[in-house]
Amino acid sequence: MGALLIANAGTPHELTISVYHDRTGQYFRLDNTPDRTGSQLWHELPREYGSIAGCKRYAARLFGTPQKWEEPTPPQENDR
Repeated sequence: MGALLIANAGTPHELTISVYHDRTGQYFRLDNTPDRTGSQLWHELPREYGSIAGCKRYAARLFGTPQKWEEPTPPQENDR
């Protein structure tokens, strides 16, 4: 599934919140989070804590400030 929300769009620090589904239910993932070496990772939130609000709180802890989240722009017909 695609991103539900995006922060820092178009920058090297772009973050996305996505929701995924499997046979046990849904889970939320925060993509493109930096690690200590500067690599980009993703973090799956534990199902019992997984929510959009949980992803936002986790991102705020990583960066030290709350991020400005926006809904992604849907692709235009010409982009497909």
